[in-house]
Order: sequence, then C-alpha cells, then structure tokens
Amino acid sequence: MAVLRTLFQLFKEAFGYKTFSVFKRIMIFKNLVTLYAKSKSATRTVSEVRVQLDGFEIFAYNYSTLIALYRDIFLKQVYQFNTKNDQPFIIDGGANIGMSILYFKRLFPNAEIWAIEPNPTAFTLLQKNIFANQITGVTLFACALSEVEGKIDFYIPAQKGSLNGSVNSNYVPGILSQVDAKRLSDLIGSRKVDVVKMDIEGAENSVIKELYEHHVLGNIDQCILEYHHLNNDQVAYDLFLSYFLANKFECEILAREIGFNGGENIVMHFKK
Repeated sequence: MAVLRTLFQLFKEAFGYKTFSVFKRIMIFKNLVTLYAKSKSATRTVSEVRVQLDGFEIFAYNYSTLIALYRDIFLKQVYQFNTKNDQPFIIDGGANIGMSILYFKRLFPNAEIWAIEPNPTAFTLLQKNIFANQITGVTLFACALSEVEGKIDFYIPAQKGSLNGSVNSNYVPGILSQVDAKRLSDLIGSRKVDVVKMDIEGAENSVIKELYEHHVLGNIDQCILEYHHLNNDQVAYDLFLSYFLANKFECEILAREIGFNGGENIVMHFKK
C-alpha cells in the first residue's frame, strides 16, 4: 500500500506541472519514480550517485539533494527567464553542483556562463557535471562572493551531501574554513550582464550593496535570487529592495518557504 500511495503521489505531482506537454509529464513521472526507487535502494556507504536525467549525466552525493534540485530547477523552473539575446551572459552565484548550469544551457545553448561556487565539496561535482556533459561556454570560479577581496571565513556543512555553506554561521552551521572571496563588481567591471542568479545563503545583502555602491548593479538586466530573511528583519529587507528600486528594477516574488532559524527564504526576480 505504501508503494502504491507513493506512486500515486508522484503521478499527481508530475501531472500537476501544467506548463509541460503530456508526453513531458509522463517522462517527469518516470524520472521521479526512478529517483525515488534508487534513493530507497541506495546504501548509506555510497559516497556518490550517478544518474541519467533529462538527457544529462548527473553526479551528486545523495538522492535527496538531487531530487530537491531537480524539482526546483527543472520542474518548478524557479530560474526561468526571458531575453531577446540568444547568447545571454549569465552569472551563477552559488552554482552548487551545476544543475542550474545544465538548465540554463538547455534554455540557451550558446549562453556564456560564469559559475561561482565556494564550497569545495560542491565545486568538485560542479566540475564533474560540466565535464561529463561536455558543456562549453562555462567559466568556473572556486570562490565566494563578498564585499571584500581575499580570504574569508566560510562555514561548510559537516555532512558531505549538504552542499550549501555560508559566510554566516547563523544561516548554515558547519565547519569553519577559509575560502577565496571576490567582489562581483570587480568581476563584472563595465560588462553588461543579462542575468545574475544568486543563492549564496545570506551573503546576498552585502553583495548587492557592494554592486550598488560601485555603480555596477545597473549593468545587470535581470537578477533571480534567494533572499534569506533571517529573523524577518524588515529594516534589512527594505534596504535590500531599495538598491534595486534605485536602479529601476521591478520585483516579482516567485516563492516563499520557511528557512533556517525561523526566518523566511524568498525567491525573487528583479527585471527592468
């Protein structure tokens, strides 16, 4: 009965994605069933998993992380955007294991992408997934985004499969480490950027402020980011929004969920 109930739930989920064709929803159901079956049969001693998914060969450290990324990025399409440029320049801050890169390349095969990831564990799989799928036009940066340049403190989750990490232990508790950091304004310079995707676990406040203060935020056409609303600090939230408003961005709230430590995580899409 439990198996049948799970199959029904997965079928209901797959056919709930109305933006996809019937054939695509059947394939989504098949993918979800395969992932869940593999997750149940996988042993805890397995240090890495490998699956064929939506035409990609994907490496991850566990199925739970992979399923969550597949749902958010490929099914809910939280990073979907439109542009008239068929060769957009995309900066992916917090690229994780590269699922967002694969998604962007499916949308825009000729896109130029900068993938930025400070967690060395996640970066290893990011490299592997880009290489395994022969993805071109991607430059990888093993660093954090920050308001300062150089070495900074960074908290890496003790559990290998937890692939986030943060400069702030209030967002991601973990093992204190040191990683390289770069200012996004220095990386962008005078270039025009079609899209910045950012999921950097609480550092978005300082990074956006740094872009604003160096007059680079206006070089960006669209920004899709996850805002970590720790303790629901309205003053910090309003100040964060003011940087975009000053550069004539409009804001759309894409998703909300309860985050760590009682705060709220808000996925936002800013565009001009």
